[in-house]
Amino acid sequence: MATGFSDSIKDSDFQGFTTETDLLDQLGLTEYFPETLSLEDVREHDFDTAARDSHEIKWVLISKLIGLNSKARDVELEPYFKENAKRTNLEQNKENSSFDNLFSSVMKQFSPVVISNVQFNPLDVLFAIFCCCSPFLKQIIISKMFICRLAVPFISSEWIHVGQPIIWLWPLRSIMIEGRSRDNAAIQEGIVKSNLKIVSFIRIGRPVVSKSKLINQVMTDQYHDTFFNKDCPYGTSVRTVCNGLIEASWFLPTRDTRDTFSDVVMFLNLRGNGVDCKTQCQILRTTSHIILVMLESKVMLEKDTIDMCISLQESGVSVVYAVDCSEEDPEIVPHNIQKFMQHMKPFFKRMKFINIVNQKGVATVKEEIRDAIRYFLNGKPDTTIESMAKQIMTCSVKSDELFSDICSRGRGKTTSIIDVVRKDKKTEILPLQNPIWMELTKIEKQQRRASETFEMKQVDKLEQTKQHLRRKQHERCEHMSHAITKLIATMIELEKSPDELRFFISYLKQEMDEISRVNLPNLVQQYHMKWAKWESQKGKIDPKKLNAIKIDVDKAERNLVEAPFGFEHLIREIGQIYECVKIVSPTTDTSFIRTVIQCPRLVAKQLLLGQPFEIMDGDAANVPTTWVSAVFDEIIAIVGNVKLLSISVLGIQSSGKSTLLNTMFGLQFAVSAGRCTRGVFIQLVQVPKYKYPFEYIFVIDTEGLRAPELSDLKHEHDNELATFVIGLGDVTIINVKGENTAEVNDVLQIAVHAFLRLKLTAQNNISLYQSCLFVHQNVPAKDAKEKMMHGRKKFVENLDLMTKEAAEQENMSHISSFRQVMDFDSEDHVFYFSDLWYGDPPMAPVNPGYSKNVEMMKNFLLTDIVDKRTTFLTIEDTKQRITDLWEGILTDDFVYSFRNSLEIKAYNSIETTFQSITWSLERFVFEFIFKTAENEFGSCQNRENVRRIHSQIKIKFRQVLSNKLQSLIEKWHRALEKSPWKEIVVQWKETKANRLKQIAEDHRINAEEELNTLKEKYEFEVRNKTGLTLQEEDMLFDTAKSIAEQLKGKTPTDRQIQTEFSKMWKSLIDELGRKYSQNTSSVGDQIRCSLQELYQSDAAFLKTCIRQTDCQDYSEMNRLKGSIRTKDIKEGHVGVQMYPSEKSRFFISKDHARLATVQITDHILERLDVMIDEKKSSNAKFNILYVKELFKSIENDIQTHNEHKENKVPFNLLKPYQAMLLNHVGKYAEKVFTEMDERYEESNGWQRRLSDHKRQLWELFVARVNEQSEEIGAASIFIQVVNDAISSMVSKFLPIDVQNLVLMDFAHTKFHLMMKIMDGLAEIEDFEQFRSYTEDSETFAKKWISDYIEKRLFLQDKDDTMNMYSTLANTRIVKTFGFLNKAVKYACNCSAQFQENDIDSWIGCFIEGLNKELPLSASNFRQVIGRQIINVQRFGNTLLNDLSDLQIRVLGTFKTVTPSTVIWIGKNPSISTFTKLWGCKAHCPFCLEPCQKADEGHITIDKNDVHTCIQHRPAGINGAFFAASTQMSIEVCNFQVQSNTKFRCSVSHFECRNSGNCDSKDNITSHPFREYKKFIPAWDIAPSTSIRSSDYWSWYLATFVGNICDRYHIKLPDIPESWKIITKQQARTSLRKALN
Repeated sequence: MATGFSDSIKDSDFQGFTTETDLLDQLGLTEYFPETLSLEDVREHDFDTAARDSHEIKWVLISKLIGLNSKARDVELEPYFKENAKRTNLEQNKENSSFDNLFSSVMKQFSPVVISNVQFNPLDVLFAIFCCCSPFLKQIIISKMFICRLAVPFISSEWIHVGQPIIWLWPLRSIMIEGRSRDNAAIQEGIVKSNLKIVSFIRIGRPVVSKSKLINQVMTDQYHDTFFNKDCPYGTSVRTVCNGLIEASWFLPTRDTRDTFSDVVMFLNLRGNGVDCKTQCQILRTTSHIILVMLESKVMLEKDTIDMCISLQESGVSVVYAVDCSEEDPEIVPHNIQKFMQHMKPFFKRMKFINIVNQKGVATVKEEIRDAIRYFLNGKPDTTIESMAKQIMTCSVKSDELFSDICSRGRGKTTSIIDVVRKDKKTEILPLQNPIWMELTKIEKQQRRASETFEMKQVDKLEQTKQHLRRKQHERCEHMSHAITKLIATMIELEKSPDELRFFISYLKQEMDEISRVNLPNLVQQYHMKWAKWESQKGKIDPKKLNAIKIDVDKAERNLVEAPFGFEHLIREIGQIYECVKIVSPTTDTSFIRTVIQCPRLVAKQLLLGQPFEIMDGDAANVPTTWVSAVFDEIIAIVGNVKLLSISVLGIQSSGKSTLLNTMFGLQFAVSAGRCTRGVFIQLVQVPKYKYPFEYIFVIDTEGLRAPELSDLKHEHDNELATFVIGLGDVTIINVKGENTAEVNDVLQIAVHAFLRLKLTAQNNISLYQSCLFVHQNVPAKDAKEKMMHGRKKFVENLDLMTKEAAEQENMSHISSFRQVMDFDSEDHVFYFSDLWYGDPPMAPVNPGYSKNVEMMKNFLLTDIVDKRTTFLTIEDTKQRITDLWEGILTDDFVYSFRNSLEIKAYNSIETTFQSITWSLERFVFEFIFKTAENEFGSCQNRENVRRIHSQIKIKFRQVLSNKLQSLIEKWHRALEKSPWKEIVVQWKETKANRLKQIAEDHRINAEEELNTLKEKYEFEVRNKTGLTLQEEDMLFDTAKSIAEQLKGKTPTDRQIQTEFSKMWKSLIDELGRKYSQNTSSVGDQIRCSLQELYQSDAAFLKTCIRQTDCQDYSEMNRLKGSIRTKDIKEGHVGVQMYPSEKSRFFISKDHARLATVQITDHILERLDVMIDEKKSSNAKFNILYVKELFKSIENDIQTHNEHKENKVPFNLLKPYQAMLLNHVGKYAEKVFTEMDERYEESNGWQRRLSDHKRQLWELFVARVNEQSEEIGAASIFIQVVNDAISSMVSKFLPIDVQNLVLMDFAHTKFHLMMKIMDGLAEIEDFEQFRSYTEDSETFAKKWISDYIEKRLFLQDKDDTMNMYSTLANTRIVKTFGFLNKAVKYACNCSAQFQENDIDSWIGCFIEGLNKELPLSASNFRQVIGRQIINVQRFGNTLLNDLSDLQIRVLGTFKTVTPSTVIWIGKNPSISTFTKLWGCKAHCPFCLEPCQKADEGHITIDKNDVHTCIQHRPAGINGAFFAASTQMSIEVCNFQVQSNTKFRCSVSHFECRNSGNCDSKDNITSHPFREYKKFIPAWDIAPSTSIRSSDYWSWYLATFVGNICDRYHIKLPDIPESWKIITKQQARTSLRKALN
């Protein structure tokens, strides 16, 4: 059989590398030798194109093999080899400068012996790379080569480990074979342990027929270059490292009559001449059933040949001699064979001769060899690779597993676990799973999906049952199986030895899978027998008997489904141990628990090492969210919260989903472990750094839809699965077998519904950020895409129809096409794959077209799809997404119940940004008014100037506000562009920008009103001269000069100077005081007049109250709250009555009414305290409106109480009570506001204005008396003016600085403020504080912020030199003094430059140099201007020296400020901060919990920006009760809105009537809670079937239920047991969880 070259080619003819080192160096493998090249290294390079140089060959080859490219070994490297050859030819052409050289080159090409100019032999390249791969990458490569039907390295020469050949057992352990046993039962088993026959091929001499090609032809009629041969591309290139290599491949029978062989046959192929490989031949004769020797007739009679053949025959092995006689004289051949046979005569029964080169065709020769093999194999005992490995140890061959210590240790550590698995039942090893975990899953789904018929008591019972089951799990943890104990201990031990851990896990998985595979055939057979019996008896026997048979069938099916026992079951058990420990004993600290809490970290590291991780339990169909979240948290701790691209796959069972993912990303999802994938598994694939906008690909593999073993739960389970994996995937691949989608229409319907549900849960205007790809597998035509154009259009039409029908079911008529739901392009997003196999399995190789299609789709995914995306979820986001999806899936109505935490997180993130932007706008406006505007107005000397400046400032303000708004909108847009959730937050882009415009307009209106007020103020001042007139100022200074002149020359003492100045000042005060003193009514008189005027009808009551309190001392009272006691509530103050209820009428005693009245009074007075605190801390003159506000608040509170809309207290507060309270508050207000008014006069009255000049006069007076120079005197006055200006400016800006500080403390958001308040309340556990907050959150928060600011500003650590108040002041002071120093230097430079030495010009330059940073004008320096300053430079230097001292003095005034002495100029920062943070004043209409949003107008611009709460409260916290029983109501809004109950209009505080959908006029009309959106559309309340949706308030209620019932005089409720076990820490943690 002549194939390939017609002439023999000697080994010496080949020209290649002289040493293995040269080869490694050329391939860039030196750094990886031996066994250090990892899969991570391959992924880091991720080559998609042909190699550009020899160093890149390894990356291309490995990537192609991982991608199941069966041509990777040679054809795929051909482009590089051709390019290399082209370069060589070009170099040779350059050398052909003479005819002789050209002639030599041409003749070389036509010579009988063709020498390839390719430098590398592909087999050498492959084997060199193989030797450099880590054991784990070796295993992947070998498994891929086996699937591709490529021969694999089996026994290598001494190259790697000098002195001993190596048998590569470890890589072979990943190979699984599927087939049928001799009794035709389906089997799956590892190739290493499989029973087989061994046929070896040896070459002696250089036969013309390729031995490797002959093996390929003998193995199967589906020809494939399994063994690399000379007819392969570059098959004749020289080998450097492969001589002596033994390769292996396998024939796998189908048990068909046409099978070539009846058993599994392993074909071994020795590379090189047999006589040169004596050790290898010894190995083969020791282990083989048959050896086929390809013998060149010319060397038959050589001594080495005879010796080799005799040694083979003596070993007892049967030998087939395939003789090549093509180069011998036909007459000599028989003679040689006769002589050769004489040598072999003793062994004639075990040998056979075949002439492989004569006139016979290839088919004849092939059949003769097969017949010989079959003949000699008949009756031979089977062997296994494992036993063969032990057998050849005598030949100095060592297993790779024994060479590696970590491999040996890893395998050894599995022994004790496997022993338990073999011995004990699965349920004994996994006691927490079945039936407990199954029962927990059942209850959880029952609880979530039967909510309409469940009340809280029933749900609580289910919760208690769940707790009981968890405790039962916990008890079983104390007696854990040895297998689990040993597994955890081993994982901890090997945590710092990742390679040994990987060996351990791999061996454990292999052994466990092997045990499962052994047990499965029997179970399958039992199931088929019982199913066949049931089928045969249908309609023939009694239905009861038939039903009994059906029960047996179901039992057999369950046994079959539950039989597999893999490594994932052990990890699942560990997950259940972790969950029960965290739930049952979260705070307990024992050695066992310390061990358990390490498990998430251990599993996270395994996931990062490439182990799949189960996130949905395939047996229970449940997601253990606590366990999954813990593992994800540990991943974050290890690699950071990196970004992911999530890719999921969906399709029917056994459609090749796992194979597709494994091929695409080189993963290890199980595809043949005795069962199909169950549940949902994930793997992380690291991508090359900086190449993509994400760090890992998050690959999600799922079980197939339409699984027959889930027939009873098929529809429900498929829906859950589809929604889950589609919701998780950024890209979802829908796998379809064939081009006809009819068989998967139900799958497509499931997918469409899942896509639509997820779309529905988002805002309607949210961008599509999920993509869908359809893969049609097993489509043979190369031009399928073109041929299927019409079919594809029909497919899209079908998708659109399904989408439209699904949308109509969900009441979304505007959605009519699939494209509206997902990012989908019918041309680019539909792929057609040829069949995986190129022929009939099991001997068919992988179709190269399949590999190329996968590679093409992978490139499309990582380029086109990725380029379109701007948002990639982090690991934290993905973790939350898993929880959200599963919570939504568990409920009856996914669309109604699903809440996208990621969307909430994104909103919270941009809300912080938005509030920060609005604050910068507000601050900008403030600074403009109080810096720019006041500076301008301050320089005006007459009304005309004031009006002119007012007009100019208004125009300027509108312009700068417009510019500022535009820059802030741009800043807002940039913030959204940079957001990690860009595609989510884009939905709020325009609405928030519009809201910002609205806020700017509000600021414009308010600022212009402020400007008008300033205009009027300065007009009044210049018209009425409220300050001193210029003449009066001159009089003051002239008087001081005059008296000072009298003392000049008398050298008075400091005491005498002080005495004379005091006399002068007193006379000036007396003289000017007569002008400015005003006769005004006292604060008390004004309050009493106001009372009489406002409440004339209650004059008699008031008169009595005034008389009773005339002798009462209010001077020591500091707060109103608590000042009214039970004795102060008289009989006529309260009117007890029946509560007008339809179902009950009950009374309250007068004593109880008086006690309740004290509580109500305290609540009223607490609010008044906050109002008074707001007023008294501001620097303002008393205004009677302050007191009128207090009186109005009292009146409104009493009226609200008596209307009983917000309470069910059966008594009214009467007029005498109101009169008593008004008088009491009036008396206290008189005391407080009198003190406030006096403070104002001290700081702002005419004497204060005079005192502004006192310090200047003193400086002038001393300078004159002491005859100081004009420079020093003027500098003293200058410094005093600057001192006053800076102190005033810093005081004016401190409120805004404080507000800025506090806003940053709370991230500009209300929910951070509320969380801080609630967290603090839980910490102190004081019921009265809690009650104050729950009854009036707004008032409590006002007071809380006031206290917080006081502590924040004035609480000082011992080590600190300044508190925060003085620190803020110092920041302003330092900045301002910087401007002052620059301005002084600027004035001195100007004077020097223009040679001006007069103080007037210097002052002008100084004002110009200030650039309006201080509100100073030339008029402020009237007493300096005109001075005879001899040297302004010296004057300036004097100022610079004095300014440093002044800075210390100014700061000193702020350092001495205390909480009791602080006076705020303008608004009290606690008020403005509260207003900014508290924002929205809405409360939940059902439970009165405040809306958590800081923007008061959030819903005015965007109707979708609805009110939400951090946690809703049980209604009873505010006194709600059941009318029939007066028992406290404890239902939480989240539970109510998913229930089948109804609410009365009064329960929603009649807010339903504002919707336009409620026209009720009574109090008893009811509406379904589930339709609350119809009646209260402004609120979003997340439905929850759990009664643990508000752990914080549930804890509070359970802790203080007695206090609450006493407070509201209602009966104790039946508190759920699950609430009683909530700890304070869990309650506080739930707040943070609610905020993401």
